[in-house]
Amino acid sequence: MRIFENLADKVNFVDEHNVVLGYDLGQCCCEHATWFIAETVRDDLLLDMEENHKWVMQFDWDYWLFDKTFFEEKGDCDNGAIAIFRIYKDDKEYFIHLYNCHNGYYGHGFDFTVGKKKIQDGCL
Repeated sequence: MRIFENLADKVNFVDEHNVVLGYDLGQCCCEHATWFIAETVRDDLLLDMEENHKWVMQFDWDYWLFDKTFFEEKGDCDNGAIAIFRIYKDDKEYFIHLYNCHNGYYGHGFDFTVGKKKIQDGCL
């Protein structure tokens, strides 16, 4: 799996089967949109994001694959939501969490596709 980030405006995760998870991070006002990875499904945002970012930068993303059948969405983070995707490698699993906390006006879109086929999409 590879991660491509574009000056904090977009992030794309791509596995070796061309499964792509893309998320729009471009902020407009006072919303807080980002992503994190965790060993379990989380519905809270009580994470030290700086520590999580350091951990993610050291994470070995090679050979991790998306579980195309797993998707959860948990809501209300100040009128926002969390979209959760499972990745796996051998007998290990992690969960990529996309989230946005906002005042109800600013949405951030995501797309989960394989090739040109949409698996899931939405706006947080």
